[in-house]
Amino acid sequence: MSLCALCKTIPSNLFSSGRKEQCSLAHHENVPALEASAAAGCPMCAVMLGAIQRRADQDGQPRSTFGKPVDPSKQVQLRSTKFGVQWVCVDWADLGSLRGIQVPDGWDDGVVAAPELPQSSTPSRETGTLRWWLRTCWEGHEECKKDFDSSYVPSRLVDVQGSEPGTVRLVLTKEAAMEDKRYVAASHCWGLNMPASAKTVAANLDQHTSSIRIEDLSRTFADMIETTRNIGVRYVWIDSLCIIQDSRADWEAEASQMAAVYSNAYVTIAASGSSDGTGGCRLGESRAVHVGPADLTWEETSDDQNDVMSSAKTIRVFGQPDIQTVNVLMQDPLIKRGWTLQERELSPRVAHYSKDSIRWECATLKATLEFPWEDKLPFNMALRAFDMGQIRPQDEKSTYDDDENVQKNALVWYEVVERYSKRSLTKQSDVLPAISGIARYFAKQTGDAYHAGLFASHGPMALTWKVQGEWKKEEGKSERPKDCLAPSWSWASVKGTVDWFNKRDGSRPIDSAFTPEILEMSTEPAGTDPFGMLAGGRLRIRGLFTPAAALRRDGDNLQADERSIMVTGPDGLRKVGIVTFDVPSEACQVVFCFACRREEEYGWIDALALVPSGELGASTQFKRVGLIRSKDKSWWEKAHRIEITII
Repeated sequence: MSLCALCKTIPSNLFSSGRKEQCSLAHHENVPALEASAAAGCPMCAVMLGAIQRRADQDGQPRSTFGKPVDPSKQVQLRSTKFGVQWVCVDWADLGSLRGIQVPDGWDDGVVAAPELPQSSTPSRETGTLRWWLRTCWEGHEECKKDFDSSYVPSRLVDVQGSEPGTVRLVLTKEAAMEDKRYVAASHCWGLNMPASAKTVAANLDQHTSSIRIEDLSRTFADMIETTRNIGVRYVWIDSLCIIQDSRADWEAEASQMAAVYSNAYVTIAASGSSDGTGGCRLGESRAVHVGPADLTWEETSDDQNDVMSSAKTIRVFGQPDIQTVNVLMQDPLIKRGWTLQERELSPRVAHYSKDSIRWECATLKATLEFPWEDKLPFNMALRAFDMGQIRPQDEKSTYDDDENVQKNALVWYEVVERYSKRSLTKQSDVLPAISGIARYFAKQTGDAYHAGLFASHGPMALTWKVQGEWKKEEGKSERPKDCLAPSWSWASVKGTVDWFNKRDGSRPIDSAFTPEILEMSTEPAGTDPFGMLAGGRLRIRGLFTPAAALRRDGDNLQADERSIMVTGPDGLRKVGIVTFDVPSEACQVVFCFACRREEEYGWIDALALVPSGELGASTQFKRVGLIRSKDKSWWEKAHRIEITII
């Protein structure tokens, strides 16, 4: 099929994201003319028409991105944007979006082709592309194999190469003769409808080691098993099958292995577009996937002294199902779940199965099914919190205030926690286990001591987290769950979004007079894993300590979770700062202020808001209830430097 005369005149800079190269141009005189050209076989017109039809109503009436009807008799246009997305317009109303990326010189579509596999319902292009990504990464990406341990295998795996194609079985790896130790790791949303047969419990463990019928599993698991077979791998690790769900001891032991499971997987298959087991790892219906492709080629001539060089430039164009395709990973259900953060962050290779495409992610390459050679745009708004090689070594006695490596590691850790705290957990008691894999990796790389979601070398800065969100909104309310026994000085004690708003102040000089001395930071594990659930913890610390009132006055212009910090002066009460309470139920009128940090450039002081713990005979024992910010240092002049314990 050849391009129509109009499509042959499309300039290549239409597909540039450079500000100076962006352009707009008229195309067919109206939508019926575009339809006729597409019907006559022009692939570019077909892509443009497909992009428009994604937004048409039930009667086929074109609609703009704002849902307004558009007159199809008006002029069709194309325009570029700085975001790398192109728009198909009618009468300058945006109707559908395109993306075009240059095809690399020497690219052969045959490298991602695959023969149709028997008993496989997966399109060969998807299988072939995934195989090519894996082969390219394993054979050519040294960065992606840097921390790989080829001898590691999880305690249990699902063997997908059984004698019966409709069955798989659970194997205990220490008892299995494994010639090939490669395994796929699964990342998925459990949802509320997980079949009982898709979970291993003590009662069905023997049965599962004998045989598991694939038809008794969820669609997502069935698709992952099929994909594992298609790429020539024998084993897949699926949490609900490989961990005995009703055994606390087994769950704790296996949860402590999450870092190893995902960091040593051959590839992680992520059911990104599915909120439960029914969605599977498949592309959506025809309206949900990309339209195309159309290849546009230009002959480019350059005059190099007296030698005239000519070369061909080809751009491959697809029509997008929606402009939000560039941000689809942030919208996928999987990215909203707590456990799946570390599954992505720790995996050297991830194949994200969204409804509109398959997206590949490793340390060296980011690509999509449409543009398998490279496609970074979908990841620009969904970058990983850190790269595996980013964590810097630390000296044993290094601290946040005197070592740039500690500051940079802390910045990464705070980013991890901030992202994690925005996600949901079915059981809030999992708050520390669900991030323990990343914590264990950090501790291994840095040699740092870890307690309740914080690292010892980060010192007082680690304590200056703040809860985000307004209490006026029901969904924004934070709480301190009773089933989570993290100490109050840990962000993990609060169910809510947290951040370190001062986390980039590390390089600024600090006023040491306001810096406390941490005498002891300790936690008591609830089981055998120090990175997992806790039975309690305490922080023994010496620093500036003073009482204050926390009041809400007319005209203060404060958020619902804030109060003014008031102290007594010569003229009565005066405002010296603001306290943000961690949870609504703990807001009170009298707090004890404990200084954590003062940076000298702007003079901001961060202090903990504390209340007595209420335990008998513990007059110097407190609990955290919030964080105070102040620029007034004068009210600290009468503060006492004392030793207290925070639980």
